[in-house]
Amino acid sequence: MGDAQEGKRKGKAKTDFSNWSIKESKMLLLLMVEATSRGWRDVNDMLSKAIVESKILPLMRHSFGFGWDATTKKFTAPEEVWEDYFKNEPSHQPPPLGQSSSPLPFPNTSSEVHPVSTSQKKRTRTDNEGNSSSAETNHKSVIMEKISLSIDSIAADFRGVHSLLEKREKDIEKSEMEKREKERQNCIWDAIKKTPNLDERSRYKAVALLTNKTKNEAFLKMSPEKRSN
Repeated sequence: MGDAQEGKRKGKAKTDFSNWSIKESKMLLLLMVEATSRGWRDVNDMLSKAIVESKILPLMRHSFGFGWDATTKKFTAPEEVWEDYFKNEPSHQPPPLGQSSSPLPFPNTSSEVHPVSTSQKKRTRTDNEGNSSSAETNHKSVIMEKISLSIDSIAADFRGVHSLLEKREKDIEKSEMEKREKERQNCIWDAIKKTPNLDERSRYKAVALLTNKTKNEAFLKMSPEKRSN
């Protein structure tokens, strides 16, 4: 039975993640490309967590009201931002101050009543307020932890996109170099064919003699008569 419950918990944990829509995925890809084009990468050409904290999070504060505490590694926000958040997410609202967990609306008058001093009432009210404040703080910490985990996931996705873009850039550069080399070789062969007094065998020998870029450039600068000599 214990194994069945454990398997059920694992299955539930897998279904806790919600799939991104196509529109959201496209927007994330656009943001990744923009971050890469802005040079938001470290000395190793990677989008690290430090880059996210120093570049992206300050922009989030101006856009959404969130800030970043580099010491505690947590998000910060003014009270009005939290108020707006709780309005949109009523289920995340912390319990009201002084809310009792007792199911009875009134005290049981049939039992013996003991006098309660004013100091005890004040202490009880203070304890309730402290518990409510602690619950709200813990709730905010949970939210900040989820956001931090999301940032780590986005950073990993950025690294993957950056690697793909870097590979594509290298492939394009390699293709351009091969194209220029082919054009240069064609120019040399055209120049050899235009050189007078050279038979087919001599032309191939001339190609064999042009073993490096310097010789090739010097040969192309010569007049047809000098090439023949």
